[in-house]
Amino acid sequence: MSTLVLSVVQTVLDADALSELLGRPVRAARLRIKPGTGVLMGLSAPHSERSAGWARVLWPAAAPKATKVRRRAERRGVPVLTRPLPRGLILQAGPELADPKLVEYLGRARERGLLEQIAPEAVLRYNPVRRLVLRTPDGVLRVRASGGRRVETIHRAAGRAVPVPRLTELGGDWDPEHYSLQQLCGSTDLERTPDLEGTRRAGALLARLHASTSSLPAEVTAVLDSAPVTADALVRVHARTLEPLAPALARRTRALLAVLPPRVEGAAVLLHGDASPDQVLADPVSRALWLTDFDRARLAPAATDLGSYLAVCPPEAGTALLEGYRQEAGRVPDRNQLWAATTLAGLSRLTEPLRHAQPSWAEAISARLAHLERACAEHAKAAP
Repeated sequence: MSTLVLSVVQTVLDADALSELLGRPVRAARLRIKPGTGVLMGLSAPHSERSAGWARVLWPAAAPKATKVRRRAERRGVPVLTRPLPRGLILQAGPELADPKLVEYLGRARERGLLEQIAPEAVLRYNPVRRLVLRTPDGVLRVRASGGRRVETIHRAAGRAVPVPRLTELGGDWDPEHYSLQQLCGSTDLERTPDLEGTRRAGALLARLHASTSSLPAEVTAVLDSAPVTADALVRVHARTLEPLAPALARRTRALLAVLPPRVEGAAVLLHGDASPDQVLADPVSRALWLTDFDRARLAPAATDLGSYLAVCPPEAGTALLEGYRQEAGRVPDRNQLWAATTLAGLSRLTEPLRHAQPSWAEAISARLAHLERACAEHAKAAP
């Protein structure tokens, strides 16, 4: 099975080979390996970030899934390519409107006038079988396979403490578990348009979000995950993904457990959960900022959010973030907490090159492992 997985991954990450299989020029932009089922891809145009639908290669045992998806899409009048491959594999592909998990919800949105055809330039984010985020004349429409009611509850609670995009009431006919419509805010974010002053203010926003924990209603805390994120759990997930593809990388990942911080210590607060420059929307004219995307919000130590941001921003932006946080909160987590949080945030992103369908994913993951290995060694030397 491991050689089959590797062979499929190598094929789909070759844009020419994938384009030949699908009969149109595409490349894989997102990749998810589903044990026992196959390999799922989000597609883009060859030289652009614009979405071009989805594709998947299924193992023989998953043939009934392919039939079900094809029939469901046909009922909605959306074409789906389904064709056999060698070794009993099945190739299937289609537009976002035929997404295996979202097809019914997208179909209802079209029938009720909330959504027309999906233009590639309108797709802000597409994670196959999970969610589709679209720019529409009425705002930003999110269609999710599940979890929307929880995210909306957290979004509204966060909006009482920090600026967030305003949610539009869709009415009783729309299930918030699967649909939400929110204000289109700003024209950029702090990843696409780096801004040190904006980053300071983002640090202050995170401090205000964390400080709001004591005033959270019971219905909000009830939907927030509070289980600690541990190095052991992260290592197991990554090693399981890498084992059939690159056993040596899986071994190096497991070896990190001996030197990694086991978890981030500290009192639990309301976290954004995925704090990073691209989660801070910005309006360059008014200088307004908004926090967005609370899908991973949870209760955990404040350093977790700061470490998440520090792991992906340049050092000068990290300094600005902590300055803004300190000005608002009066203090920042101590050095060991920040190191643990930044290190575990880097570990959580270890297999991103594979998820983002980089052809050179193995070299990129090896480089990330080397960075984590050096960081742990240097911290051990500096420790009293």
